[in-house]
Amino acid sequence: HGYYNGQCLPYVQVGESCAPIAPTNYPRWCVNGAYCDQANICRASPTVGEACVSGVPCQLGATCFNSVCQPLKGLGASCSTTTNPGECKVDLTCDLPALGQSGTCSELLSAGEQCFGSGCRLGHFCDGYRSLNDGGVTPGTCAALKSEGDACSGYDSCAQSLRCSNVTDGGVCERAKQVGEACTSSQECEFSATCVNNVCKSTTCTDPTP
Repeated sequence: HGYYNGQCLPYVQVGESCAPIAPTNYPRWCVNGAYCDQANICRASPTVGEACVSGVPCQLGATCFNSVCQPLKGLGASCSTTTNPGECKVDLTCDLPALGQSGTCSELLSAGEQCFGSGCRLGHFCDGYRSLNDGGVTPGTCAALKSEGDACSGYDSCAQSLRCSNVTDGGVCERAKQVGEACTSSQECEFSATCVNNVCKSTTCTDPTP
């Protein structure tokens, strides 16, 4: 199920309409292994060997490369992107010597290793990565997620159950508000909650059928 305006909505089946929800044009989600096409109909995602286009996901375990769905690459394989899902298997990252150069599918990066916005091990984030106005980037370094009271400047820099109080001007990691607590924005709420009518409400949906 998907979450919209305080309600859990069922995922749309293949062949059915996935037209946005009026009047907000909020998207509707297709079932796993499907995507919403330009005609707002859920279609089965292409499989390995089938043609694909940018923005259309291939079936799980594959990625669109050179307009064909290809299997995700394993450890040691050559790669050229750090984007998600990228070319490497989900438990690997494309370790690049520099952005724009070819790299190698490697284990997720440890603390102190260079990163380009992603690819760090669980419990870490890419600290210091920045996109520049001239189109270039400043590489970051994998660092442990920050603890309560630590200075922060990004939504992904604080440990689980914490939130950065101000990502624009610099803030501190503080306890995220739990479901049922008062809020002024969804950024204040815990990861699986959103701010609705100034109250944090759960976005976790469960299937009500036995």
